[in-house]
Amino acid sequence: MSRAGDVLRRAAKVSALAVALSLGTAPAIAKRPSVAEQCARTAEEGQRSRAQGALRASRESFQTCARKGCPRAVQADCARWLDEVTESQPTVVIRAYGKDKEELSNPHVSVDETDVVANGLALPLDPGAHVIRLSTDDGTAEQRVVLTEGEKGRVVSLSLAPKEPPPPPHPPPPTSAPIPVLTYALGGGAIVTLGTGAVLWGVGASDRSALAASCAPGGTCSRGAVSSARTELLVGDVLVVTSVLLAAGAVYFFLTRKSVTVDSTAFERMSEGVRF
Repeated sequence: MSRAGDVLRRAAKVSALAVALSLGTAPAIAKRPSVAEQCARTAEEGQRSRAQGALRASRESFQTCARKGCPRAVQADCARWLDEVTESQPTVVIRAYGKDKEELSNPHVSVDETDVVANGLALPLDPGAHVIRLSTDDGTAEQRVVLTEGEKGRVVSLSLAPKEPPPPPHPPPPTSAPIPVLTYALGGGAIVTLGTGAVLWGVGASDRSALAASCAPGGTCSRGAVSSARTELLVGDVLVVTSVLLAAGAVYFFLTRKSVTVDSTAFERMSEGVRF
């Protein structure tokens, strides 16, 4: 026989028992059902809930009719059905964690919008889909689970999203180092030397032109005048070459200077408003 047929057979048995108890223990004109009738009806409600898959409600009904005060026959049936429902009812263990990943000791948890106690113990639920939700001042988290009949100890972990670390401060861009003193010194020397060399070379060239004109064929030039013109030209050439070398040195020291960056530790302390 199928399970549905078995449940219906049990419900019919309970109904028949209720009728028999009613006829044997209560007058037809009674306004209130007897204790025996209440027990039988509770057992019938438990079977009906069980057939619909509402095992929590079914379990509560069987717990009621299995207590003392109900007829022994009803107690025995309800106790046996209670064991069967308890065995087939799935359970979950809810674990709740905060943003710091530490487990919460007294979380506010609900199952299908009904508050439950999440204390690490197995929580019986009905088979099927459920939405388990954690609510705190720091945020919420939820999880949808589908439970099967007979599933025990399903662990459901709810974790709040971790706190996002603040973005790191942006250090200032590197800045160029000051121009080295040697750059100024060499550059200035190159300018002075170039100017002096150009003047001497110009004077020497002018003297040489004058000597060439006066010492034309048939004329005579003194050796001192010729030597002086040559010396002026030679010194002028040397000074011009020297100025070029000095300028090259100035450019080298200017281009090879290192960039300056702010110390990261000092910058972080500054960004946090710490005075040092």
